Amino acid sequence: MMMDMITKIMVEVLHILAIATTEIRPGRRSELISSNLSSLAYLYTGKYLKKLLGKSDVEDALKKLDTLTREEAKMAIAEILKVTHMMDDKIRTVIDGAQHSSPPNMIS
Repeated sequence: MMMDMITKIMVEVLHILAIATTEIRPGRRSELISSNLSSLAYLYTGKYLKKLLGKSDVEDALKKLDTLTREEAKMAIAEILKVTHMMDDKIRTVIDGAQHSSPPNMIS
């Protein structure tokens, strides 16, 4: 179950990198074509409208990554709690066994 969560997180990280790469590439191309101001204006107008309307692929992906990492942390805490309880039960069993098998004190 934990491996599935880690896989989902890694897929989301790769998705964010892909989005960031596509966001960077048009910016570099527009710098090369700086003489054509209309295409540059069009590019930035589109990005501005996306931001204005709240439609950012990177922000959405980062929110999803945040949710996944929070779930993963909760799963890790639950697993640690489970192991702690198992260890506590085993230690109690050992202590109880040691108390029952020790010879009684012989005081004269």
